[in-house]
Amino acid sequence: MTNKAPKPVLFIDRLTNTTTNKIEPNDLIPGRWILDLSEEAVFQNSVAASLYDFVIPDLSGKWNILNESGDRNEGVFSKSLIPEDLEVDSIRTIGDVLSQLIDSQSTWAEWVNIVPLVPELTEDVDLHSLEVEVRDNLGHLEMVCQNPRMHLHVEVERVIVSKAKRVPPQAVSYLASHTEDWDRPLIRGIMPKRILAEVRHDQFDIYENRVSARLVDNLISYLTLRIQKLRKLLKVFQDKEDYSSDIAGTYQRHQRISALWGESIDENEGKKKVEKSLHELEWLKYKLMGFLGAVLYKEVPRRTYVPRTLKNTNIFTNDQHYSHVAELWREWASTGADKVKSPKQYYDDVQGLYKGMNAFTMLLILRALETLNYTPDSTSERKEIFPGSEIQLINSGQFIRLQWSLNGTVSIRINDQKLNIVGLPIALGFCSNDQVSDILSRFDHLLEKSNSSENLILYLGENDSSKSLDVSTRYALHTVGNDPRYSNYKIACLPISPWEIASTERIVRALRWFLSNHIFLSYPLHVDVPNEILELANVKENLRWLLSDMEKSTVEIKIPPREYEWDQIGFDLLHEQFVNDCVEAEKRFKEIEENLKKAGRDRDLAKKKYVAIDELVRCKKNLKALKKVINELARVKERSVFFLQCPTCGTEANSINDFEPRGKDSFHCTCSSCSTFWSIQKCSNGHCYPTMLPSGDFFEVSEEIPGWVDRIYGGDILAVPGKKQDGSWGFVCPDCGEIN
Repeated sequence: MTNKAPKPVLFIDRLTNTTTNKIEPNDLIPGRWILDLSEEAVFQNSVAASLYDFVIPDLSGKWNILNESGDRNEGVFSKSLIPEDLEVDSIRTIGDVLSQLIDSQSTWAEWVNIVPLVPELTEDVDLHSLEVEVRDNLGHLEMVCQNPRMHLHVEVERVIVSKAKRVPPQAVSYLASHTEDWDRPLIRGIMPKRILAEVRHDQFDIYENRVSARLVDNLISYLTLRIQKLRKLLKVFQDKEDYSSDIAGTYQRHQRISALWGESIDENEGKKKVEKSLHELEWLKYKLMGFLGAVLYKEVPRRTYVPRTLKNTNIFTNDQHYSHVAELWREWASTGADKVKSPKQYYDDVQGLYKGMNAFTMLLILRALETLNYTPDSTSERKEIFPGSEIQLINSGQFIRLQWSLNGTVSIRINDQKLNIVGLPIALGFCSNDQVSDILSRFDHLLEKSNSSENLILYLGENDSSKSLDVSTRYALHTVGNDPRYSNYKIACLPISPWEIASTERIVRALRWFLSNHIFLSYPLHVDVPNEILELANVKENLRWLLSDMEKSTVEIKIPPREYEWDQIGFDLLHEQFVNDCVEAEKRFKEIEENLKKAGRDRDLAKKKYVAIDELVRCKKNLKALKKVINELARVKERSVFFLQCPTCGTEANSINDFEPRGKDSFHCTCSSCSTFWSIQKCSNGHCYPTMLPSGDFFEVSEEIPGWVDRIYGGDILAVPGKKQDGSWGFVCPDCGEIN
């Protein structure tokens, strides 16, 4: 009996959904690869791996895969792609909240009720217990650093006679045998030049002082992270103020951001608390930094290691200052110190980070679709949302399918179009220009070659995290793929972060562009209609909104019809007529069949029978075709309402006064409520593309910098606004970049 050869470990590329047995070094991107394992045991970074685990780095940034047969795959992750600890903690925290939703089989309503910001913000604005202890006991730590306790250490050394204070008993015998230490001989003895003496040294390097020195280091590190976190939180408050006070920007965008902020924390009270806590922590850090020049800190070696568990010594127990230092150390060890993790714990934490990024991506998508007025249909209202699930959503007759695959990617389908969305926990904003360009070029080439779908990459970062990059690279990292002026990449790429309230707005803009682009460009909606039905239906009497084409056997809806216009076609009467024709044809067929049975063989009746059968088949065929046409037209009529729905405020426009067909495949519609207009424009090169403009006026922007569209318009825009050479504003063609 022969043993089966072990199968190689396969890696699934989440970008293309393809597999390979080897990852090239340049393709090693955090969050891109997952494991497709066979039944045999596989170890990643010395930890047993499971199916669909991510390929992750260990503490040193390396990774390795080992199977039972000894085959090994290994590599090194670029450290510049690894996000900073604060971003990692925020994703892991919100990921824990979302994993509870997955475990509890939550539905759409429960998911969209989660605010896509760092959870428990109110707990971070107040001082933590360790910080209160530091503030209360800082004076004791200062006294220890400035006036430390010392041990007296006595050593016997050869010193100049003038410096000798205490002579040990062996000094005489030593001097008698070492003539080199004599100055000169005397009649009754010798005059020494050097002599053995007891020298006392103050020893600072004692256990209690080591603890104190390392406590200063540990507290400075802890406060640095806390200050960084509070500054991020303060920036969130300031961004909210900027959004609220900014003259530019749509009213609806202001309302959405205010509503989102209101769900998480009280703005005024929260900002005051953050500013107060930040001021106190910065003062504490300033004082601790001053201790670095104290006697104790200078005398204790910098590399001295102190175990986390504190020993109880007489000094720590009885000294009035050192006892408070001991309390501070214990508080830091229990609340502020990083926990030492085993390889298994670290492995699970990183896997949780990557899965948390997937869940956060899904949360933003769900919130964005809700903003765009998509809701689950009757079959999906109570469906659980989890990796591997699929739901159907509807908005004004337009159906889309939302799928969350097992590998964590999200796809949205509308008709025959598909958008793939991949969330990657990588810090592209902190990479070099060359590194970002190389990554985007590889992504672009790979996705263009492997599939025909549109693709959106979401990476971990904030709007201003890429300021060190050049302008063209920054634009490539802040695009939904519809502005070819600054970037040649076709892939859409946007930053997201639980620390930024504008993350949802970016996803709204990206999804609005994908969905509305395909819906608008389907104008005019058409239905295949047999000529027999075209001739009988009152199409010619409804030329205002219908256009028939006898050659192509189609009907086009140029203008979404009003109810009375729909009724004028007379489908009910036509259906009744077709039913009567079928009844009459079947009646004639049965009469001929009865007569044929009575008469026996009759050539004329037999011919009439075949004619009656053909007529009956024709009538039934027409009736079936009519039913299909009625259903298709009703469905298209329902879809056409989307062209009347204001994308800004949701008001339905009047198809007579507000909707205007322009040419064969263009239209222009204006909202009477908020003055927003939306349309299909055509550039001089013949490219059609959808546009919308809130309030009907462009907002004046002094400088077009990467991310300005999200800042000003948020999700309330389709084609990107751009300035023409004459200084006026227009819309950028997503195909050629021409501004009209």
